[in-house]
Amino acid sequence: MKVKMNTITADKKIYKAIVAFQTNKIQSANLIFKNLIKTHPKYAPVHYNAGVFYKNIGKFAKAISLFETTINLEKNYTNAYFELGSIYFKNNQLDKAENIYLKILKLQNNNNKEVLFILGEIYQKKNNFNKAITYYRKCLSIDQNDTKTIINLGYCYQQTDKEKKAIAQYRMAYHANNNIFFHIMKMMVSGKKGFLFLKPIELKKLLS
Repeated sequence: MKVKMNTITADKKIYKAIVAFQTNKIQSANLIFKNLIKTHPKYAPVHYNAGVFYKNIGKFAKAISLFETTINLEKNYTNAYFELGSIYFKNNQLDKAENIYLKILKLQNNNNKEVLFILGEIYQKKNNFNKAITYYRKCLSIDQNDTKTIINLGYCYQQTDKEKKAIAQYRMAYHANNNIFFHIMKMMVSGKKGFLFLKPIELKKLLS
């Protein structure tokens, strides 16, 4: 009962710190979280919410440490993995981000569309286009109309000399939303064996 009461008290203070942050009382939120970490060192939500706070104010090293503590306390604390992965991805620490998102995928039975897409982006950034293709295709098996994934898949096909497949993906995206033509054009002309020398009107005709 005492442990339960302690966690209830901690939850109230976490909420108070979140409200303080949302009302721009940064020092107050910081003080509450510092005290909570001292008084509730083994309560994962304290470390997680403190990590979110420090991430939001740009103290990434502190946030990473807190998310890692959260995971050490509760190995299946999925939100902590998400936050940790997002920091690594944002800071272009792709190997670390890859490792984290693969762990999330295992926790969520390999069918989280957001994670599949991010893994595709990670492999695309690492120029591992075949692996990126694998994850983008898995993503599309969940949502076949996701134009961002379709475009990225087209780009990866283009980078692996599968020009017909690339055009098919770009065309599919364009037909789904012709307002994104200039984004598609940017991807097409930046890719390997790109369509650099085609004029916009010629590219549009190719996609029609």
